[in-house]
Amino acid sequence: MRIALFGTQFNYTKLKYIQHLVNKLEKENIELIIESQFHDNLVDINFKNKFKIFETPKELKENADILLSIGGDGTLLAAITFVKNSDIPILGINTGTLGFISSVSTDQIEYAINHLLKGEYKIKKRTLLQLESSNNLFGDTNFALNEVTVLKKDTSSMIRIHAYLDDEFINTYWADGLIISSPTGSTGYSLSCGGPIV
Repeated sequence: MRIALFGTQFNYTKLKYIQHLVNKLEKENIELIIESQFHDNLVDINFKNKFKIFETPKELKENADILLSIGGDGTLLAAITFVKNSDIPILGINTGTLGFISSVSTDQIEYAINHLLKGEYKIKKRTLLQLESSNNLFGDTNFALNEVTVLKKDTSSMIRIHAYLDDEFINTYWADGLIISSPTGSTGYSLSCGGPIV
């Protein structure tokens, strides 16, 4: 199994958990590939085995079977820009606070990795939003897991947004903007403000 590691800058009180994760993966002879900028933050982590570095979604797709996102939900959302629509599963290890989609806590690392290596897990498929514009505004980073927001620009007036679904007119909105949220985004926002989850 080839496992990719992705993360952002982290609180150094979490260093021992990342070292524990690396030790566990190396003990199991897992081939590691680490995102370049995250690797730069791991100067205090001791690696015993060789590993690869990735910088692009293509390099990730060619070298990994699963990606471990180390951080909070924001880190996992950033990981989406590498995974895109490649069907590489993501497991979120929560070194942040709430952890709605980064659901493996630091005290569950050993347990989660053991089950992962045995194939004892289920993949939850989530809706991924893809953005398209006539001028290729978003380039290759045109995917979102939580939401897409349309905002007004350079005006204090409200804007008019004509919304369509599958080329069928839904409504016209007069507003400062419009948020189109996926089920993941809307559920996460409800949770974060103390709302109900069904």
